[in-house]
Amino acid sequence: MACTSPVAAHAQTSLEFGPLIGYYRPFGSFEDASVYSTALPRTPRDLSGTAWGGEARAWFGKRVGVELRASFAQSTIPSVATPAGPTRPTLANVGMLTAQGLFTLIGAPARHQIWVSAGGGAIRHGGQAYDRHGAPTDIGAALGAGARARLTPRIHATLGISTLVYMFDVPMPPELRLNPGSLQRGRQVDASIHLGATWMVGGH
Repeated sequence: MACTSPVAAHAQTSLEFGPLIGYYRPFGSFEDASVYSTALPRTPRDLSGTAWGGEARAWFGKRVGVELRASFAQSTIPSVATPAGPTRPTLANVGMLTAQGLFTLIGAPARHQIWVSAGGGAIRHGGQAYDRHGAPTDIGAALGAGARARLTPRIHATLGISTLVYMFDVPMPPELRLNPGSLQRGRQVDASIHLGATWMVGGH
């Protein structure tokens, strides 16, 4: 009869965590609206910008794991010419949190590795542009892929891409409720590519 000791079971689990930096790029579009705000982006890609945050993964054996990733990106909505004169640039930010399951395609934890991921996430639009509209938060489906290169026995460089698919909807503010539809609405596919460095605890 075979048995597994707590030491052996612990050795099969590895944890890694660290900071990341990347680029956030929304795809998709907004539906035609009955009212437009000069303080909001004209298209989703106006929110593109540098993203920074952190990631953590737990691996259970060589093939499967789970991942948490948080990121924050900030952009500036450019000035717009109006009959009353040009508007001021407006700051906008986007915070994203995803939780995904991982499956290894090549390699193993604590070594060079390539994996794919799927799960869910939440995204929040804020800053001067969206705080006045309640800083909407939406839930969506997440898909991604990642790779790791071993630098030292404990430190690894990571590269990843992730996407979040969701329906974005900013309702009309109370003073404009007589107008039909939403202020902004549309199916979104938000992508980010990121570089990171992680510290590995445990492993094979």
